[in-house]
Amino acid sequence: MKRLIAGILMGLVILFTTGCDTQPKSYKDLLSSNSVMQHHDPSVIYVTGNFYEGSAIPFIYATTKDPSIRHYTVRITSSGGDAYGCTVMINHIAKLKRQGIKFTMIVDGKAYSAGFFLFMMGDERIMTPGSLLMIHTMEAQKVSEGKVIPEMYLPFLRYLDNNIMNQTYKVYPNVDRMLLETMLAYSGATFVNADEAVEVGLADRIEG
Repeated sequence: MKRLIAGILMGLVILFTTGCDTQPKSYKDLLSSNSVMQHHDPSVIYVTGNFYEGSAIPFIYATTKDPSIRHYTVRITSSGGDAYGCTVMINHIAKLKRQGIKFTMIVDGKAYSAGFFLFMMGDERIMTPGSLLMIHTMEAQKVSEGKVIPEMYLPFLRYLDNNIMNQTYKVYPNVDRMLLETMLAYSGATFVNADEAVEVGLADRIEG
């Protein structure tokens, strides 16, 4: 019974955090969304547009189909999107990194929300001129949108936020955790330009 109730609540959280009309209606829709695309070089992957629950599927395929590739370059231009899809991608990257596979993350335009946490998983993190990061938590986003979050949803939102943040923080002890937590605590969004990202340790350099 407890598992059933938990499952129902998690389903409600999915509807609350993502919205029914933001999800692809079929696998064909997922492919046409072009959220994950490969370059002619199989070690280069483009992550564009918004994350969906199924966005992790083509990303996992692209990073596992050729076991000889030990270093991927991921080019990001994303406004963010579904936290569950992002969580799967981040956990997958963490697993590959434990196997010695390296990731270079490049922000071509923007890495907002879930896109920011994907960017932070890079062994090397590169901004391009004029690119932006945007940081927030799911809880802060809903508050900034004027939504009243039912008390029963808060533990689930915070669990998702903590899982993603802990994966990125533990990889980068040189990034000031207090600074990031302060930025994430703002109600709404904190935007960071390329120069600021390098200054505070979120990015290694600006290139391009």
